[in-house]
Amino acid sequence: MLKIALPFGVGTPEEKRLRYRAALRDSGMEPLEDIATLDGAAGLLLAGGTDLDPALYGAERRPETDAPDHARDALEIALLRDALARDLPVLAICRGVQLLNVAMGGTLAQHIEGHRCPKQREVHNISIAPGSRLANILGCREYVVNSRHHQAVDRPAPGVAVTATAPDGVIEAIEIPEKRFVLGVQWHPEARTDGADRRLFEAFRAAAASPARTDAPDAPAIETARLRLRVHRIEDLAASAALWGDASVTRYIGGRPQSREETWGRILRYLGHWTALGYGYWAVEEKETGAFVGEVGYMDFQRDITPPLANDPEMGWVLTPGAQGKGYATEAVNAACAWGDARQWRRTVCLIHPENAASLRVAAKCGFREFARTAYRAQPVILFERP
Repeated sequence: MLKIALPFGVGTPEEKRLRYRAALRDSGMEPLEDIATLDGAAGLLLAGGTDLDPALYGAERRPETDAPDHARDALEIALLRDALARDLPVLAICRGVQLLNVAMGGTLAQHIEGHRCPKQREVHNISIAPGSRLANILGCREYVVNSRHHQAVDRPAPGVAVTATAPDGVIEAIEIPEKRFVLGVQWHPEARTDGADRRLFEAFRAAAASPARTDAPDAPAIETARLRLRVHRIEDLAASAALWGDASVTRYIGGRPQSREETWGRILRYLGHWTALGYGYWAVEEKETGAFVGEVGYMDFQRDITPPLANDPEMGWVLTPGAQGKGYATEAVNAACAWGDARQWRRTVCLIHPENAASLRVAAKCGFREFARTAYRAQPVILFERP
């Protein structure tokens, strides 16, 4: 079982410790407590607790601020900096998100009103930034959270992205985008793992189980006028599953919606292609919003089809319904084709259902030409090639 560093303060009540332990174990992780280093840990969970010492961010202590726990502050900042240096996944909760921001050079608001409601499961809405790790994990732009804090991130640290806010402007989540997985949330997901908050721990576990980015597939990022093509991330699962689970999307691609489990296998196949073959699929984002809008790229499916495709890279593309009709498919496919042209392959191929008029138009615009008509898995298909 994956081991996760879980430091606490000396005065942390046992009942609060139990919730964090249970949340980790329910998602297949084992907490490591009473630790001084991250040796043997696959990730770091920074839990809630007493207020940070304001001196850490250059402020005087206000009357509402707790007496500082200097030993806990020092230990957790040291562990966090080590985790960032090793690119270990970090999930920071309540006090944890505040410590994350301070350790990176940001500041805190020492007291705010209206956010300390310890007995309520649902307190207020948050707005989540599109395309963020949090949006991809939860699969939504609006979310209702609990609230048990009286301090909050004030000035975000350099390199930190604010990815969720409350209606009154209080920062509810931050991330470090260039890291494998560093996510801080101001609410307490460990208290609601019977609902969607469980996905935060599942995504944390998936990141802890995946290789560090130094070992990640070497998929080049490509930018067009409106789009960004990038390697898939584990946290793309929710958005990708929504895409492949839409019957209107899969009508001409396999003929049926796919499950979350099948989409998970698909993402792993994408990543494996980059490692094994040097090509694969990209996730497609809108540059303006960061929203996930589809997938495009090359695969070798080893299809049992006549005529055979001779291991030629097979191009494919798929867009979310909301991204269709904007010319995004042609823009993304042309960018991927330009990258493929530089590989000097003999040809690339693609399969399109004869009733998929939109994809037939994209193929024509991007230089594909028909070379055969056949059937694949009881569905008619047209085979195209691009020299």
